[in-house]
Amino acid sequence: MTSPKFENLRQQGNEFYKSKNIPEAIRCYHEAAIIAPTHPSPYSNLSAAHYEMGLYTQCIDDIRNALQLAGTESASLQTKLTVPLAKAQLQTHDYQATAKSVAQSTGGQDQAVLSAVCRRQMRYSQVDEKTYRREGLSQLPKYLRALDETREFYVVGHDEARPQVDSQMFDPSEKSISIFFAGIGDARNLYATLLKVDQLEQKTSSSRSRKYHMTINDIKAEALARDVLVLFLLTELDAIDEFKETERTEALATLFFLYLAPVVPRRIAERIEAAVDRLIDKLISESTIAEYLHIYADDKEFLVEALRSWVGKLRSKYSVVEALQMHTDHLKSHFPGYSEQAEQSAEPNKWDPERTLFVQTGAYLPPESWAREYEPILSGGHPNKKHTKKIKTHVSNTWTMNVTMLDAEWQGPLYDTLGAVLSFDPFGAVDNLYLHAGLEKPQQKPYLYNHAARFFAQVATAIGRLRKRLVIEIMHGEVSNKLETISDYVGGILTSILFAMLILKDTLSSTMASCCLSNTPAWKNMVAYYTEYLLVNDEITIRKLFQIEESSEDVDDATIEALRTRLCSVPVHVRRKINLEEVKPFGIDENIVGMSTASLRNLDLRSIIKRNTKKYLGDYAQWSRSSTSALGYESLLPRASLQRWLFALFFKFALPVDRLSSQSRSFRIHSPLNLTTFFRVLTHLQEIGYPGHWLSEVLEHLIENRVTTSARPPQKSPLTVAEAEKEVPPKKLSTAPFSTELATLAMLFGPVLPIPLLTSSLPEPSSIYSYRIGLFPFTRPEADLPVYILLILHKKMLKAATGCNVKPTPPFDNDLRYRSIRHALHPEFEHRLEGAERNDYRAFQEKGIIVITTFKWHSVIEAATFWMSAHVMDEMIASGEWCMGMWRTDNWRSVTTLWPVDTENIEKGEMWFYDQTRTD
Repeated sequence: MTSPKFENLRQQGNEFYKSKNIPEAIRCYHEAAIIAPTHPSPYSNLSAAHYEMGLYTQCIDDIRNALQLAGTESASLQTKLTVPLAKAQLQTHDYQATAKSVAQSTGGQDQAVLSAVCRRQMRYSQVDEKTYRREGLSQLPKYLRALDETREFYVVGHDEARPQVDSQMFDPSEKSISIFFAGIGDARNLYATLLKVDQLEQKTSSSRSRKYHMTINDIKAEALARDVLVLFLLTELDAIDEFKETERTEALATLFFLYLAPVVPRRIAERIEAAVDRLIDKLISESTIAEYLHIYADDKEFLVEALRSWVGKLRSKYSVVEALQMHTDHLKSHFPGYSEQAEQSAEPNKWDPERTLFVQTGAYLPPESWAREYEPILSGGHPNKKHTKKIKTHVSNTWTMNVTMLDAEWQGPLYDTLGAVLSFDPFGAVDNLYLHAGLEKPQQKPYLYNHAARFFAQVATAIGRLRKRLVIEIMHGEVSNKLETISDYVGGILTSILFAMLILKDTLSSTMASCCLSNTPAWKNMVAYYTEYLLVNDEITIRKLFQIEESSEDVDDATIEALRTRLCSVPVHVRRKINLEEVKPFGIDENIVGMSTASLRNLDLRSIIKRNTKKYLGDYAQWSRSSTSALGYESLLPRASLQRWLFALFFKFALPVDRLSSQSRSFRIHSPLNLTTFFRVLTHLQEIGYPGHWLSEVLEHLIENRVTTSARPPQKSPLTVAEAEKEVPPKKLSTAPFSTELATLAMLFGPVLPIPLLTSSLPEPSSIYSYRIGLFPFTRPEADLPVYILLILHKKMLKAATGCNVKPTPPFDNDLRYRSIRHALHPEFEHRLEGAERNDYRAFQEKGIIVITTFKWHSVIEAATFWMSAHVMDEMIASGEWCMGMWRTDNWRSVTTLWPVDTENIEKGEMWFYDQTRTD
């Protein structure tokens, strides 16, 4: 017999549970258990509540307590709780206990699914995770493919050199500081950091035992080869006695021309070539280049190849006249200081005399003492106009191309251009070196050499002081294949958060700096930038989803409340007439002004002001962890909100909006991420504290094509705040075109995915093979953009749904060549149709189209390699009804003819190799 209070508490708990107020439900169930300590029901209720919160171990304890208290009368309760027990044990990765619980269940579909899942997870658990990540997952591209994956080579950057340390990092308890430079480029940020470390150390003696580890990475071997060459010469410079002024001057002149000059004097060219030869010899013989430099054996091959290209065929590829003409033309068209209007400006610039000399002759002024001996025509300072002509002739006839600014790939037959190489302003570059360096500019005449030489001399001194406690690690390649981190201009802030944050030291003081350089003009403000790439834009939600926060100057409470009062004090129709100039300084735009008063009262104005008023998106934003432990339940997004966000994110990856027709290249907002990123998002969310079953349910519904959500695919680019936050009724949306790839990826990620999937829709591991098909693009505009996907189409269903005729003999020409196919993938398009047309369309979408976003592209042989279940592929080949082609996702047009899916065109490769990574 139970008391009314007991029943009342249980009833209250149930009501709280149904309304998703789980902490209050747990409180009621706990109180009920205290009142009736021998009654099993409160513990049964607690097990469900703890499971919902992701407290799986407590859930298991609750179930065992309930069964123990039920005693001999536990048969019905055991029937009820066995499946929840198995699910909780599965989430804790206790597969032996799971199997035992499944065996004790009463059968049915749950038992069959759980049994299969348990066997699958047991097999995953036998895989060596480290080996699997290195040998298995590294095969999977993280981006959509580009037809041409030649990487641009920008030898001198445009951004300001910023030190990545500050006084706050110099905590006496920190015995070491590690910094990772992803996409190091010309290494200006490394040099600024070395200078800052040295300056901070000179202010205190307590830090002079601290060790420093700096990793520099770039996808271009040529960029790293230049950086290593500069570090090599800086080390040699530091070793030269300060009284050997002539020798030091020549070393500094070599560094100056090497770093900044497109063409160089013959004497300097000889010194650069000699340094390249010495560096090649040291790399091949594995001699020490510098005691602080660490270069991996695998990367030495790429560096040597780049260095050899500079003393090989590239040396004579371009004439001095050709290089200078291209450089000066670019400067005049892109940098105001070089235009004819600038030359007539009433506001002089300190660089004007030498800049004019450079534009007219291609020469920089070398150090005077060196010029008198090796380039007397340039001694004596700025020449007159008559002498300028002689200098131009001299430079054209005797100087040579700076070979370290060339790239055998970028200057290869496909591009054969110096455009990207010579797209920098040397005078602006030197100004940018000094902005945050903490160095006084030289007092001599404002010659470019004087400024550059002082900078490099100080860097060499810093290296000399730090070298015993310094490691500079060289790492070539895409970082996502090295450390699961990316320096990302095209994927936005999301991938930087997902990957770079993983390697930060587990302290609140560790930071990640990222910027937007690819399409900076495309964004009105930071809110627009974050909305596009994260689908959220306020600090609180970003903290809940990513456990990070941006370091920036805070806004005082009085300002925020005064602004909120100003906006909320008048009705919406009056507020819309407010002069926007009045509120724009606070980052408030027309979208915010037009919100309802209730929405404004709940709006996180603080984060909006901070993000909107950031001056320039090209500036680096500093991010740090908001906490170092897993988020508690109260700090999580509610389950429904999280799942809506995940579905919206999936549709943004899977169905990016048409961008090509409406955006110029400099304003182009890229959407390059394939569906592997979705699995990394799920892993990230589980690691910061989200319950595994919340996340697995999303993926299960996507794979099984049973998604009902208020999320929608994007309609605009960039995604607006209004669209991202728009509330629409939940609707069943088809994910069938993506289910095959999602199921395949779920199996491939299985050994490292921390959330078990309760679905029987995954292929067997032994059934997954690689397949290769030759595809021959008939158009290659902007082939360097990562926008390409593969589509497999059922010919008859395609014709029935779209009216598209496919030519009967291969290769199949088709009407889709000039039509966007996005509507065929869009889950809402069928609602525009009626009757038989709607049924044909639905059949095509559900069973007649397969999307592949994750594949390798072999540009030399023009073939794609992808992974799929052999059962699926065998069925398609046997039917003879399927064809395959390549599409762009920025305009959704085909770029190849369609080829039959048959044994003649599809080459079956190796089986995916779980068994090769088993630990037993």
